Amino acid sequence: MHSRALRFSATVAVACLCAAPAAELVIRDVGLQLATLPTDFDYTVKDPTTSRSGSDAFDSGYGLALGALYSFTSAGDRHGLLAGLGLDTGQYAYDSAGEMTTFGGYALAGYGFQLFERIDLRALGRIGLGYADLQLPAGSSANALDAKGGYLGYGAELGVGWAITDHLILDISGGYGLSNAALTGDDIDVTLDTSGLRAGIGLAWRLTNTPWRLE
Repeated sequence: MHSRALRFSATVAVACLCAAPAAELVIRDVGLQLATLPTDFDYTVKDPTTSRSGSDAFDSGYGLALGALYSFTSAGDRHGLLAGLGLDTGQYAYDSAGEMTTFGGYALAGYGFQLFERIDLRALGRIGLGYADLQLPAGSSANALDAKGGYLGYGAELGVGWAITDHLILDISGGYGLSNAALTGDDIDVTLDTSGLRAGIGLAWRLTNTPWRLE
């Protein structure tokens, strides 16, 4: 009788484990994220007669991104490759009156791990490309400047996704970012190399929480 009871208990335990929901990595998300952007920069300014370089910082930098993130996982996978695409814009304030605005696109690639049933961890690399517009008002020793051009951005970040519901996801991330901008205006060439910490928080909608099936 004792051995039969033990076998019955073991059978029940195994059945419970099989019925318990598995912690599968399933990311099929589309969402918005608000971010603080790196503000420290090195610059070089060239005009027809002179060239000067130095370091400075924007007073603030904020960004807004609309993007999608996808996990390349199938049924039972707790970890796997991630990839994403999106559009973003940044707004920087400088010395009370100056500003720089950016518009562009970005791509993400990395790896994810499902820590718990509703919490996943992400390690991602980021690369972006776009358009920048730097506007500085006239000062006591300089004319107003409106310089436009392109930028290349890149960086790395760690993130956490928390499934508030089956479809609503809170996304938090932090990392380090850099960008290189080459701008021209009013016979002046400006290069800005920006670097520093980046942090973001956003909400995403999970299109499905069902992984690929093997059948």
